[in-house]
Amino acid sequence: MCRFSYAMVMAVIMTCVLIPSVHAARWLKNSIEFEQDGYRLELFAQQKIAAKAFIQNRGFNAKDSEFYSKNYCVFGSAQGNILTDKKSPPVEIDLNKWRVIYKGREQPLVTRQDWEKIWQKRGVSEELRTSFFWTLFPTRQKYAPTDYNWGGITVALPAGAKFDLKLWWKKGQTEHSTLVKGLLCRD
Repeated sequence: MCRFSYAMVMAVIMTCVLIPSVHAARWLKNSIEFEQDGYRLELFAQQKIAAKAFIQNRGFNAKDSEFYSKNYCVFGSAQGNILTDKKSPPVEIDLNKWRVIYKGREQPLVTRQDWEKIWQKRGVSEELRTSFFWTLFPTRQKYAPTDYNWGGITVALPAGAKFDLKLWWKKGQTEHSTLVKGLLCRD
């Protein structure tokens, strides 16, 4: 007889259904689609239980997955260059330049490099750190026309927190930014 935990079932759902189909995120509460100056972003908030199940399925223990889901807000994202002419300039993003604005204060996103330090400090194995690293969106990315990528974005905020997100990207030599208002960390 085969027995499945709720966390295992949620991990399967996240891995096989939600992560591969960012376009399915339109039905999720708190998703955005943004296009401007060659850049496209699709962003959707993940529920805490789904985020917890996802990393438990990767092999993280209950203590570390609880730490992750309790202290961080997780978003799935798809980003890229929507220009189709091969002669168009590249679009670049740098998550270090993005800012979370919460209760009037700015803070950075939690990037791949930040997570490496956090997991090392918690004693997480190199194998699990590497596995987690590849689930996250690259900190810096340069897109040729029609190029795109997917990955997780994390914010150091609790469930239920409502915040604004300042985006930054560059098209060719021109820098752009915008403010996305009213994002919500899901419970």
